[in-house]
Formats: sequence, structure tokens, C-alpha cells
Amino acid sequence: LQYMREMVSRMKRDVQAGLKQVETIWESTIERHAELALPGHTTSTTARFLGTVPHIVVAASSAFILWAALPVDLLFHWHPILMTLGVVVLMPEAIFCFSRWSSFSPSSPRPDKTRWHWVLQVCALSCILSGLAVISTNKILSGYPHYTTWHGTLGIFTCGLVTMQTSGGILEMYPTILPFKVRLVVLKRLHAFFGTLTYCAALTTLALALYSNWFAGVLQGRLSPHLFLLVPVLLGLSVLLQFFKNYVLAYFGK
Repeated sequence: LQYMREMVSRMKRDVQAGLKQVETIWESTIERHAELALPGHTTSTTARFLGTVPHIVVAASSAFILWAALPVDLLFHWHPILMTLGVVVLMPEAIFCFSRWSSFSPSSPRPDKTRWHWVLQVCALSCILSGLAVISTNKILSGYPHYTTWHGTLGIFTCGLVTMQTSGGILEMYPTILPFKVRLVVLKRLHAFFGTLTYCAALTTLALALYSNWFAGVLQGRLSPHLFLLVPVLLGLSVLLQFFKNYVLAYFGK
């Protein structure tokens, strides 16, 4: 029994020492490599090209969906327009503010990037909630049931996630309003992690929308909806790569 107690105590000390080491590496390495875009940082031609790909995807896909929704002669048409602006245009651009490859101003001071991030994100949330209000009103007026498809069910869940994530960003900007003390660096990491998950949920909802009756009517059998899956896939990979580079690789000291 005494041997087991000593073994448990030794394991506890080893775990505490390991956690302390992880915390030290996290704070020093990630804060140095991920949180700041260093002035004078040079980017290769390949990286710059790959950094423009998400913007091309955003511009091309949003232009096509907005064209398909025109003319806006039905209330429903505002739903794809507003959701496209929120999910395909504003949200990724808000995230790319902190990307060394896809940011329009990678050498800008971090406060400027943060300001543009929350401005774009608030605009995205406004579009998304407006799109939710439009589709809900349209279903009420048409007498259709709510949330009977995977797209609708995941969509309302994603709207809640985006709202909570935006609220979390406010807490990160003003941590003193919390009733308890949390280090700012912890809030930043949580915001980045859950923001990535939230946008992946939004892209999954977008992928399900590609198989809706409305989009099938837009394509009219001339194109396969599978082709347009490249949009959420490429945007998702870009955001995941940004998170992986800024946090995961930085953790291992790359």
C-alpha cells in the first residue's frame, strides 16, 4: 500500500512537471510565432499564390450564388444572398485577417487586424441572423414546417455557434467584464480553436445546401452539385491550415 502511494505521488509530480513544461513551450513558442505577424517576414511565391486561392474561391462562388438568386422577386431569395455574404464572404475574410498568406495586410499591427476581424465578423453575424429570419418568415408565411432537413437542423445550430463565438470575441476584447479572472492568452487560444470549429460547422451547412431543391433548380442538371463541394472544402482546408500552422506546428517548435 505504501509503495502504491509513493508511485501515485511520483506520477502526480511527473504530470505536474509535464504540464508546466507544456505551458512554458505554449506561451513562449506560440505567442512568438502565431500571435504576431513579424515585420519583414518574407513569403515565398508559392505561398503567396496559395494565399490568393481562398480569395478567388470566395469571389467566384459568391458571384455565382448571388447571380443565381437574382432577381430578388421572392422573399426566399434573400436567404441564399444573406447567407452567402455571411458564410462565404465575410467570415473567411475575418479569419484571414490573421493569416500570413491570405491576409490583405499581413504586416499591419495586430490591433488593426483585430479591429478588422471583429468588424467583418459582426457584419457576418448580422447577415447570418438576417438570413435565418428570412427563411423562418418565409416558412411561416408558406405554412411549411421548420427544421425538417439536415441543412435546416445544422443551420440553426450553426447560427447559435456563430452568435456564441462572436460573444466570446467580445469577452476576449474586454476580459475584465468576466466575474472571474482568466488570462488573455487562454481566451485567445479558446477563441481561435472554437472559431475554427464554428466555421467548419458553417461550411458543413453550406455543403448540405448544395443538395437543396433550390440549388438543384439553379443547376437544372447541367452541372453536378458535387463540383461545388470544392468551395467548402477549399475554404475549410485554408482555415484549418491557418490554425494548424499558427498553433499546432508552433507548439512543436516548427
